[in-house]
Amino acid sequence: MGTRSAIGLLEDGKIKAVYCHWDGYVDHNGRILEESYRDVDKVKQLLALGDLSVLGNAIGEKHRLSEEPGSCSFYGRDRDEDGCDPKYFDTAKEMCDWYDDSEYFYLMKNGVWFVNEGNGSKWTLLSVAIDELGDIE
Repeated sequence: MGTRSAIGLLEDGKIKAVYCHWDGYVDHNGRILEESYRDVDKVKQLLALGDLSVLGNAIGEKHRLSEEPGSCSFYGRDRDEDGCDPKYFDTAKEMCDWYDDSEYFYLMKNGVWFVNEGNGSKWTLLSVAIDELGDIE
């Protein structure tokens, strides 16, 4: 079973967001977003490809699932599925309500990532959430 998440970008008063099925927890998808998707243009490229099966450090090229380790796997691009386009919302609450089966929500605002674990009401700086995990080694 996947740890579902939603990933969004707030820009010009609208949120553009996608679903991600696997590894949505802060120690995985959160770290990847904080380390590999700090540039707004790269986030736009990520979201433009729609819903994800797997978030990777690189957007990568079209491939079969599991064929390109470290790269994103998109339902539309890599599995030719329909209905996987990004969604648009007026508020973070609307995004959380739409993706209500997600355990984690990530939102970039003004070039900074935020995370919400659960119900969409308490947002935390992603960098702080990662720091609070401590040293796992």
